[in-house]
Amino acid sequence: MRETPPPLDKFAIALDAAGEWFTDCKNLHLESLPVNFIAACHAGAKALRELAAAPRAAGPQRDYDFTNAAKRVSEASMKPQPVLAGLDVPDIAMARAWAMPSPHTFSIPPIAELLDRWLTDRTMIIDPFCGQSTRATLRNDLKNGSEATEWLRTLRPNHIGLNIWADAVLFDPPYSPRQISEVYRSVGLHVGTAETQNARLYKSAKDGLDALLGPGGIAICCGWNSAGFGKKRGYQMLEILLVAHGGAHNDTIVTVERKR
Repeated sequence: MRETPPPLDKFAIALDAAGEWFTDCKNLHLESLPVNFIAACHAGAKALRELAAAPRAAGPQRDYDFTNAAKRVSEASMKPQPVLAGLDVPDIAMARAWAMPSPHTFSIPPIAELLDRWLTDRTMIIDPFCGQSTRATLRNDLKNGSEATEWLRTLRPNHIGLNIWADAVLFDPPYSPRQISEVYRSVGLHVGTAETQNARLYKSAKDGLDALLGPGGIAICCGWNSAGFGKKRGYQMLEILLVAHGGAHNDTIVTVERKR
């Protein structure tokens, strides 16, 4: 059996191994480096405790396997760490697809497939920005009908006494002030600063759709963000689909929510 190095040399070997590992982590620019540091420290402390507790028989001492200990430090620190551990993270289905862009959102294949899945057996679907789509039971478009929020107001049960409870609503408005301006001008309507405030349009239309959607109903939104109808209105996010279009095009983001 070869001569055992003095204890201080053993500690130096261990520290060298840990230092090399930390240097490798820094060079890799690991996003989870703080978590890896913690995991490495725990694993290293365990190895040192094992060393301290090892029986000391008389005579020549068996070498402690520092190579294997350093390996355990590395393996423990490289295990996937739950970045959102301790947080209440909902179970949301997420996917990403690629498709050519189209002004007719519901004709884009990945989005059409999503609509087919979620709208099956839905008997009352409302779409205030339908364009050329005929998926909805009750639908409106500025070119063929009236402004979306005004049209939704006429459907509200407390406005005309109709008992309309939708089990699905579709929300696919113009995505930017420029698109709003283009739609208004295409039908000969005046467009100014007030008309192109898409945040105000979105809120009004979502409030109108929310008033018509029954409990348990599905709300599907398309746009450039994943805000959806939101928790404040009492909606649970079920699915998010990102549809990339290549080049400098923004992704089309589709959210599916259930009204509680």
